[in-house]
Amino acid sequence: MKKAVILSAGFGTRMMPLTSLTPKAMLPLWGKPLIGHIMDMLIRWKVSEVLINLHHAPNPLFEYARQRSCSALRVYFSHEPEILGTGGAIRRIEWFLDSSPFWIINSDTAMDISPNPLINEFEQKKTLAALWLHPEAGPRTVDMQNGKITCFRSKYPCSTGTYTFCGTQLVSPEILNYLPDDSFCTIISAYEQAMNAGHTIRGVCLPNAYWSDIGTPERYLSTHAEIYQRWLTGRPGGSLFNQEKEKEMKRLRQSGVLIDGFAAIGNNVKISKTARIRDSIIFDNADIAGNAFLSKAIVDNNTTVNARASGIVCSADILKSPWMSIALKKLKWNPAATTAAILGKRGSQREFTRLIHKKNSAVFIHYSPERKENCLYSRHARFLLKIGVRVPKVLLDLPGNNIAVIEDMGDKSLTTFAQTQSPAEIKKTYEQLLDIVLLMHGTGVKAAKKQKLPLSKAFSRQLYKWEHRLFVDHFLKHTMCFDDKAVKSVMKDLNRVARLLAQSKHVLIHRDLQSSNVLLPGGQPALIDFQGMRFGPPAYDLASLLCDPYVSLSESIQKSLLDYYAARAESKWQIEQFFWPAAIQRLSQAIGAFARLSRQESIPEFEPYITPALAMMGRALKHLNGLPNLTNLCARFTRH
Repeated sequence: MKKAVILSAGFGTRMMPLTSLTPKAMLPLWGKPLIGHIMDMLIRWKVSEVLINLHHAPNPLFEYARQRSCSALRVYFSHEPEILGTGGAIRRIEWFLDSSPFWIINSDTAMDISPNPLINEFEQKKTLAALWLHPEAGPRTVDMQNGKITCFRSKYPCSTGTYTFCGTQLVSPEILNYLPDDSFCTIISAYEQAMNAGHTIRGVCLPNAYWSDIGTPERYLSTHAEIYQRWLTGRPGGSLFNQEKEKEMKRLRQSGVLIDGFAAIGNNVKISKTARIRDSIIFDNADIAGNAFLSKAIVDNNTTVNARASGIVCSADILKSPWMSIALKKLKWNPAATTAAILGKRGSQREFTRLIHKKNSAVFIHYSPERKENCLYSRHARFLLKIGVRVPKVLLDLPGNNIAVIEDMGDKSLTTFAQTQSPAEIKKTYEQLLDIVLLMHGTGVKAAKKQKLPLSKAFSRQLYKWEHRLFVDHFLKHTMCFDDKAVKSVMKDLNRVARLLAQSKHVLIHRDLQSSNVLLPGGQPALIDFQGMRFGPPAYDLASLLCDPYVSLSESIQKSLLDYYAARAESKWQIEQFFWPAAIQRLSQAIGAFARLSRQESIPEFEPYITPALAMMGRALKHLNGLPNLTNLCARFTRH
């Protein structure tokens, strides 16, 4: 196994703008490019020749690898003007291969493994390929039985017997016979054709190993944290840590810089005393001022930070966003002198960026008008402020460009607050929030009608059915793989819930009142994401908040807060009668949304909340009779 192919052609779109001019394989991991760690590993494996395929921003990668080429590891290149996929890349470099098996390795992973288990499996079983699989991390879409891969597209992902393909594989050159004729193709397609022809593809789980797919900013940060902790505890993966970085963190702490967790710092970085850094990565030539607070931030090259920042942080002019350019011009903020902290996308087709200019800070929003409620945000914000509900002020409203710039209320959400505070503090803050909710549900009704406030369609049997379809299509059918008979039985219970809720009086509700949509600037609650405001059951808002899977309040606190609201609400709202049906309705919508959003490449982090949502639904079902199918579903899923 003297030859290896490193696949590095991808754009890394989810890591933009860090990868706009730099290929993902060149992103630093504790001071060394990802590709550098892989090349070091191949030298340890006694690989003597490696080929790297190039596509996006090839020059930095080409120059780095060319300079690393030596007698121990000779480097070749294959440039793809048009991206070819893993299979297409292998077909293109057939000239590099001989009759011996060769390695294929994805460049956007961090790994610490021994090659011997893969080699032994390949040689003993006489297979066409031996693939490294992980039994816990990742999407787990590969089915395997007794070491033999049976399917790469599991019908039951994340269930028992499913695994994640880690992108490292030992392959026979015979695989070339099974590559599809398409110019763009994947290696998986070749494996599937080979399996249909009777070949065996083996999977190998490596117990004393480390693997991380660096596909998102969140994973990039957590990989640094994991490697640091593994170095501290002497576990696999710790070898990827640069011990000089530990000395640098110690020196900075001694100089007055406050570091919590880790700080992975590049070359020629200026960090002033009293700056605060928590679990962040700082690229070359950055300047971190004394009043800066970096929290889970990735600071791009040549970027100045003089305020709090998280996410990807860069100069605003690097983004090349025409919409942001329009907003900055209106604000009279120089793009080159403005720092942008990318807060990411949300499920409602909006993108958020914190803009920092001198002592000013604001949040830039670019939204899609296809979701009509997005266009209502600014008007709703002004309405809510007028009736006394605390929300961010609108600093700039450009509906013709689908742009809004709003007051920056910080990053402290009710979700994170509830994870660290005592039950007494949690209860106190929720009571303050319920006072705001009561204001919306009471004063908000007359004010909205008087002003003829444009709202989304009120709750109705049709809307309840739409939420049910979200639950059915994305969770029952896709995640649980229910057949039509099982779906019909669950729908019977959901229809009963909808009939109960249809009897409720309507008030002005937030519609998405979960803890992540409550910020705590100065310790006082403020609402965000209220653009879906409409008339509906007050219990729907209350259930959204008190049965929120992001927090999972204890039953005792939940009951206390329910009593607090009910004692102050109008009697005709009949909160006790409708709360638990509203909880089931809301949680079915949330679970369907989690299942749908978790499959979207840009926001996979919703999946972990499905189980606590089902557990909370199970709690709600204890308060209602006659819903056996939903009860069995919750018990079945939460048992696993």
